[in-house]
Amino acid sequence: MEPALPMKHTSTAYKCHNKIYQQKPLSSPAQWRKEGSGFSLTLDTKDFCPEELSVRQVDRKLHVSGKSEKKHEDGKGSYSYRTQEFRRVFDLPQGVNPEAVTCSMAGGKLYIQAPLQRQLTNVTIKMFMNLLT
Repeated sequence: MEPALPMKHTSTAYKCHNKIYQQKPLSSPAQWRKEGSGFSLTLDTKDFCPEELSVRQVDRKLHVSGKSEKKHEDGKGSYSYRTQEFRRVFDLPQGVNPEAVTCSMAGGKLYIQAPLQRQLTNVTIKMFMNLLT
């Protein structure tokens, strides 16, 4: 039977493990903002390339994720990997047209726009009714 590690070594390894794998909190929680005739959402994605990001819509939820893996070499034959990953799910705001949601990237940010659904007005309905008679 192998002797157990002294408590101070185990504690040091545990602290190191926590420091390495510690999750970095988001700089600011992303929330929908009302803008003009719809809503917008902005996410800081400066550490990700467009091909490392995914934006999927499932029903009235928007699934945004990113995964980046970079290899760093020291020039002496050693290397390390740095992996970053995030996943967020956002509910689409009420009144938004889910089929018209768009996204774009610029300056290290992911911009998502969600326009409101067009509402039929009484004038449009009256014009339609006049065409039927």
